[in-house]
Amino acid sequence: MAYTSLNAITKHYSGKFGNHFVFRNRCGKSILAALPKKTNRKPSEAQKFRRRRFAQAVKFAQHILLDPDMYAAYKARARDGKPPFIIALADFLNHPVVVEIDTSGYKGNPGDLIRVQATDDFKVAVVAIRITNANGEEIERGYCQPGNHAIWWEFTPSVLVPTLNGVTITAIASDVPGHTGEMTVTCSCRKSPTKFSVFPL
Repeated sequence: MAYTSLNAITKHYSGKFGNHFVFRNRCGKSILAALPKKTNRKPSEAQKFRRRRFAQAVKFAQHILLDPDMYAAYKARARDGKPPFIIALADFLNHPVVVEIDTSGYKGNPGDLIRVQATDDFKVAVVAIRITNANGEEIERGYCQPGNHAIWWEFTPSVLVPTLNGVTITAIASDVPGHTGEMTVTCSCRKSPTKFSVFPL
């Protein structure tokens, strides 16, 4: 495979050149590559899954870029000559990740603070919190609000929890395509609440 900067000779070339090469233009570069080889081998289940997922990503990018506001948002994130379509495509293929749940300010009282840090390759759209007791029964759920500097999302509980022993807090982050990533931490009865920081599996 050969690369070159776009120039007067290659900038408009794309597609198959005879039965020898194929031209592609990607992110400000002309690519001269060998023709892909045909195969009679049946695709594996993993390959079928990746193909279906990529087809879904293409449909998502085509649809969402019809919205002028979303087109402008994806275009603003484009770098190195990448078109908004590629940014939207990658947004679909990459799910958000909950990086950390900070419970140092949560003592089981209404008005306490739970903070969540979540990331996405484009944008974290929503972060939700679910609090359950040691028996798995839901105590409370709700949505976080963006905190300072767009780093933390903040949730203020409204239900009194007499004991934190066995209480679990789950944070669910959603991105623009609607994919989610989540993390759960378990609280314990401690005189000095500590910060829980775990990594997703």
